[in-house]
Amino acid sequence: MTQTTLKVGSPAWYRGWGLTLDKMGQPAEYIVLRGDKELSEPVCRVAYNPNPTVLAETSGMPEGVARKLVSDVEAKRSDQGYRPIN
Repeated sequence: MTQTTLKVGSPAWYRGWGLTLDKMGQPAEYIVLRGDKELSEPVCRVAYNPNPTVLAETSGMPEGVARKLVSDVEAKRSDQGYRPIN
């Protein structure tokens, strides 16, 4: 895992895909990971848009996986006191 990803926090994981944000407060990008929790590599960075369909189209992940990961990442943001951006 890259230093950037480690600084951001623990990614949300589902079926071999991981997702985290560049900044929790005012995110500009999603960081998409592939692999497992111990050994993962960033696949791409995608402009922040909490619409899972857009994430799936731009990153290549299945839409169901994107839906789950976006939901999990937004829940983490909410738990840390950040309000969702619509």
